[in-house]
Amino acid sequence: MLKRHVTWRKMIFVAGAAWPSVGSRRRSFGGCDILSAFGSLVIDHVFYIANDSARAEAAAMARIGLEESCRRTHAGLGTSNIFFCFDNAFLEIIWVDDESEAKVSSGGDAILARDRLLRDKTAALTVMPFGIGMRTETPDGPLPFETVEYPVPLASGMKNSRRVARSATDTSQPYLFRAQRNRPPSEWTDGLAGRRQRRLGYAEIVDWQFIFPAGVTPGPDILRLRDLGALTIAAGQRPGLSVGISRADGGPVRRLHIPGFQFD
Repeated sequence: MLKRHVTWRKMIFVAGAAWPSVGSRRRSFGGCDILSAFGSLVIDHVFYIANDSARAEAAAMARIGLEESCRRTHAGLGTSNIFFCFDNAFLEIIWVDDESEAKVSSGGDAILARDRLLRDKTAALTVMPFGIGMRTETPDGPLPFETVEYPVPLASGMKNSRRVARSATDTSQPYLFRAQRNRPPSEWTDGLAGRRQRRLGYAEIVDWQFIFPAGVTPGPDILRLRDLGALTIAAGQRPGLSVGISRADGGPVRRLHIPGFQFD
């Protein structure tokens, strides 16, 4: 069993809410402080749940100049997606395109459940439309949250079984899971990373900030990832994501806000 070298030692106050912080031995990895017990743990990608084949979201990304890296259909899961890759990570827009298939899969059903809630204007104020794929150094590397293992449909082409956080059933929290890949887009050899936004001079995603609405408290898993240096947390009117993107020429970081799909 993995020994987690952590101790609860202080409280961090964000927008009036007191959330506990983890203290432990730390080391630097890619500009972030990472608990040594978990090796090179970083966010591989974040998905955003859309509907109507993500037409509005894809058009919004195109308007701000971001290029689609690839589109894929998840056979056996009932979902499809679009990747927007950067050197070290990527953004994914995902949607349900086959409800009957999604209902009976162990991955598409979770997306379908959130999708239905997000279509309700009142429920959408507290439902988190994001999922976070954590990249570990090896396919079976340790994760800082409890997981459930799900088999993958044979038709999906996925190589590894899926590890999903037990907390993923709480729709007020991001859907946490282990990413299938353990290499950044800059090291992919299958062509799916495309030009990685280099045409616009962008390089890496350097900050992931998740916004929680009033009345919704970040859960223990998200707090742990924050304390590991993988992400930051802020308060806002509704669930959201603010992404810091670095420039290849060393210029100032730009911030992309989702939903809204606008730069500062």
